[in-house]
Amino acid sequence: MKTHPLCGQALDNPHRLDVLVESGLLDSLPEESFDRYTRITAILLKAEVSLVSFVDDRRQFFKSQVGLPSPYDKIRETALTHSFCQFVVREGVPLVVEDARKDVRLCDNGAIRDLGVISYLGMPITSQEGFLLGSLCAINTHPRNWSEEEQRVLADLAGAVSAEVHLRQSELTLKKSLGFLQKIEEQRDRSLQMLVHDLRNPAAAIVSLADLLVSTPPELTGEQQTLVHHCRESAEGLLAMIDELLVINRAQADHEAESRSAISVSSLLGHAARMISPLLKSGALQLSVDYPESGGSISGDSNQIHRVLLNLLNNAAKFSPANSVISLSARPDSLNGEEGFRFEVRDKGPGVPENEKEAIFEQYFSGSVEGKRGLKSFGIGLAFCKMVVEAHHGQIGVEDAPGGGSVFYFFLS
Repeated sequence: MKTHPLCGQALDNPHRLDVLVESGLLDSLPEESFDRYTRITAILLKAEVSLVSFVDDRRQFFKSQVGLPSPYDKIRETALTHSFCQFVVREGVPLVVEDARKDVRLCDNGAIRDLGVISYLGMPITSQEGFLLGSLCAINTHPRNWSEEEQRVLADLAGAVSAEVHLRQSELTLKKSLGFLQKIEEQRDRSLQMLVHDLRNPAAAIVSLADLLVSTPPELTGEQQTLVHHCRESAEGLLAMIDELLVINRAQADHEAESRSAISVSSLLGHAARMISPLLKSGALQLSVDYPESGGSISGDSNQIHRVLLNLLNNAAKFSPANSVISLSARPDSLNGEEGFRFEVRDKGPGVPENEKEAIFEQYFSGSVEGKRGLKSFGIGLAFCKMVVEAHHGQIGVEDAPGGGSVFYFFLS
C-alpha cells in the first residue's frame, strides 16, 4: 500500500493548533455526520473499537466513538500518555500496529493497560490547509494482521471524515464573512441615518429663510419671488426625502409592525383623504373615496398604514395631470385564505412601464417616468409601503388602470 503523502507535524505546531481550535471540533457534542463513519468502520473492519480522534498538544478528544470502555465512553478524551493517534499526526502516515506490546513506540503506552489496545489501524484526518488534526482508527484487544484491503477501506473512510471537516471549516468561514458583512452594513446604516438626520436642519433652515425673504421688506420683484419660490420648493422636496429616509430606516430596524390594533377602514380612508386634500387642491386634482357602507376593519399599526395610503396618494398626485380624478377605495377581498380588504389608489397618470412594475418598490429605484410639474420620485416612498405591508403579512403591487394610468393596491387582513 502507498504511504500517505502528508508530512508529520509537531503536536504543538501553533498553526495546526489554531486551525484545530477554530474548527470548533474540540469538546463538541457527538454528531451523526461523524458517528456514521465510526459505525461503518467497526462493521467493515470487524473492529471492537472505532474512533474519530482529534489530537492537540496535550490530549486526544474523541469526536465520535464506538465500543470504548467505561468511563472513557463518557469522558471522550485521554491524555497523550494513552494516545496511539498522536503518532499518526507526528509521523504523517497511517499507523499500522499488529501488536502494540511489541512496538518500541507503544509498548509503554497507557492505552495498552487501561483500554486494552493491542492492534491498531489509524488513518490521518486533515484540514483544508493540509494540517493533520487526528485520525480515524480501528482497534482490537488482540493481535491482528491488517490487510492492504482493510487499510484502503479505512483510508477512504478517513478521506470522507476529512471532507466532513472541510465542510465544517467552509461553513465557519462563510458565517464569519456574513457576520463581517452584516457589521459593515450596520455601520453603513448608522452612518447614513446620522448623515440624513444632520441634513434635516440645514434643509429646514433654507425653507425658513425663503419664507423670511418673501415676508421681509423690501418687497421682492416678480422674478426674485419666482426664484425664492423654486428654492423653497426644492428645499421642501429635500425635507420630504430626508423624512422618508428616516422613516424607512426606523422600519428596517423594527422589521415588524409593533403596535397592532383594530382599524376602521372608513376612518382610515377618511383621514387619508383629509390629509391629502391641500396637496390635491394645489395641483387642481379631485379625489373620490369609496368603501363599503357596512364598514369593516383590519388589524395593524394605524400610523404605518396611514402613511402607506398617504405615500400612494402623494405618488398619484405627483404623476396625475391637472383636473383629473384620483380614486381611493377599499373593498372586502381574500388572500391565501385570509379575509381582509384590498386598498386601491387609481390615477390618470402616464402609468408604470411593464419592466418596472416590480423594481419600482425597491429602495432608491426612481423609475424612468417623470411626474407632472417636473417632479420625480426619490425611490423611497414605495419601498417604505412595501416594507410596511409585508411586515403586516400583506401584499402590494401595481397594475395598469383601464383607460390609462395606474392602480396601486395592497391587501391587509
